[in-house]
Amino acid sequence: MIFIPKVPIRPILVSVLCFLLLILGAYKYGNYQKGLWEKDVRNTLQKVLISKKSNLEKALYSRIYYTKGIASYVSLKPHITDKEFNILAHDLVSQDTNVIGSMSLSKDCIIGSIYPLKGHEAAIGLDLMEHPERKEIVEKTIDTRQTFVAGPVELIEGGTAFISYTPIFDKTKSKEGVFWGLTDIVILMKPLLMESGIIQEENEIEFSLRGYNGSGYNGKIFYGKKISLKNNR
Repeated sequence: MIFIPKVPIRPILVSVLCFLLLILGAYKYGNYQKGLWEKDVRNTLQKVLISKKSNLEKALYSRIYYTKGIASYVSLKPHITDKEFNILAHDLVSQDTNVIGSMSLSKDCIIGSIYPLKGHEAAIGLDLMEHPERKEIVEKTIDTRQTFVAGPVELIEGGTAFISYTPIFDKTKSKEGVFWGLTDIVILMKPLLMESGIIQEENEIEFSLRGYNGSGYNGKIFYGKKISLKNNR
């Protein structure tokens, strides 16, 4: 006859159960901590993005308002001379040439005045409606009576820039105004982004800008790394 000692089953089960509960607790706590960390990272990243978005909008719109000032003036004085335009443009942008490439005035969509003229002589006489891409933007400004930002585009003289077009309506002929032409401003992309504090990678975070020719979220990425839209809404 073989003697088999009795093994206390209950204490072993309790020990195993406690061990399993400790493992489960540690796992849950780890997931909880990970969730808190991920939430903190998301919140921090969101604050960074909101700040950079605000800086970019401020830097961009402060330049767009230059064209609105010109448009308001010309709408009341449609017979503006080249000399008058140059004085106005100089007063507006002469202290901002690190970001502003040029300003121009286009009666009937044909560039007639440009500031500064030096280096941009070839643009005089250019018909904006003869360029398919520019024509599309110009038609939008006329139809909506709103300012549109095109680009970024590669400049003939080198560099990349946004071009903001603002329509002008002659208010001396009617209350609503009759289409007179356009004023546009060339905003250099690199110094604009530098002023806004936007670089492609910062603290291991990669930034991209999307919305070529003002197309918004579904537009092409024109700055930074290309990413898929599928999981980024």
